[in-house]
Amino acid sequence: GEAGRSLDDTLIQNHFVDQYDPTLE
Repeated sequence: GEAGRSLDDTLIQNHFVDQYDPTLE
């Protein structure tokens, strides 16, 4: 989804980002 659209959506995006670049926490 879009950033800041919803808390759940944000958590999902952060999860994907973490997979792509584990250095980003």
